[in-house]
Amino acid sequence: MITKYYINDNLANKVEQVFTQRTIPWYYNSSTYDATDDEVSMLKTTTVDSPQFVHILFDDTGINSTFYEDSISVLKESFDFNTIDMLRAKSNMTLNVSGYTINHHQPIHTDGNPNVHKTFIYYVNDTDGDTMFFDKDLKIIERITPKKGMGILFDSDIRHAAQNPIKHYQRVILNFVFKWKV
Repeated sequence: MITKYYINDNLANKVEQVFTQRTIPWYYNSSTYDATDDEVSMLKTTTVDSPQFVHILFDDTGINSTFYEDSISVLKESFDFNTIDMLRAKSNMTLNVSGYTINHHQPIHTDGNPNVHKTFIYYVNDTDGDTMFFDKDLKIIERITPKKGMGILFDSDIRHAAQNPIKHYQRVILNFVFKWKV
């Protein structure tokens, strides 16, 4: 279901430096996710949405950032990059939110078409703010705690949600959605 990948410390340090530097342009979003009608039904009493900062790296118009090459270095180290068709790549930064608890999480969602798309989340920094995975009854089936240098690969149609950090100031991730080339 979820496969973990680890990159070398030198690359992990470089990626952290790039995506936590003061000169990267972050764009404010008032919410972490724009839920579809189907996903609104996945809201729970533990759902607490919050603002986030986003840096788009790649979308349907192509490469949108001078930081794209830095971001895909983690993919290239994890598996053969030539075997994927990139659909979306972005970096998200969420911050510590007053009143947020270990039981809270952002909106539960999926990232793509069933059995077609893959999601790769790479953790840029050591922090708290787990990635939580849910079954069809919206019960937590797995939690992954962010660790700098670790990435996780999973089918994009798996329900998941992130948590904001509580003990740390920020949580920075790279998020890639792609499909395998046929």
